[in-house]
Amino acid sequence: MKKVESNLKYFLSLSLGSLLMLILIFSALPAILLFFKVPSFAFGEGVWWILRWKNETTGSGISFNLYILICLAMAIGLLGLLWRSRH
Repeated sequence: MKKVESNLKYFLSLSLGSLLMLILIFSALPAILLFFKVPSFAFGEGVWWILRWKNETTGSGISFNLYILICLAMAIGLLGLLWRSRH
């Protein structure tokens, strides 16, 4: 039982850390994209979009799909847990 709790704590801490890091990275992107004058773009299509960047004369903005970021963070946590159990 203690091993399950330990693995769950490791998974949650790794997933939460990954999610916070992804949010920080995406939060810092507007400054970088504005500096390099990157035109508007989007990563992903339909419901599977991850990031949308708008850079027009009327203004600029960034939006990201939190659901996809949470799934990505959980996948990173799962891979970390599998890596830990193999070593």
